[in-house]
Amino acid sequence: MVMAFSETLTPDNFIQTRSGIWLINFYSPTCPFSRQFRPYWGLATDQYVRTRPSKHIKFALLDCKQYWDALCKHIDGYPTQLLYVDGQVIDEYPREDDSIQPLIDFLDRKLANVSQKQSNQTAY
Repeated sequence: MVMAFSETLTPDNFIQTRSGIWLINFYSPTCPFSRQFRPYWGLATDQYVRTRPSKHIKFALLDCKQYWDALCKHIDGYPTQLLYVDGQVIDEYPREDDSIQPLIDFLDRKLANVSQKQSNQTAY
């Protein structure tokens, strides 16, 4: 399955997550839970980008089996989805089931909070 709206992160390009809003799916290709979640990730990111084009969020996949030493030592289990804003982790998606809507709802809530914080900071 092609992840049309997900970039593939490596140690060479991870630095780009220091700017903007990113939701990163840390996974292992050999993990059955990662493999089970992957189609839902693709559908949710596709739907999010298509239905919310004004939201400036980037989606990425990070293969922790390949890049564990460099980028995944802080990950306790797979798959893990972390929301980054300007290089800082602000939250982890509390994945309860493998469906599309909870992930979309999580992003809507979190991006509303980020937008509110950014508005408050520019007001001063």
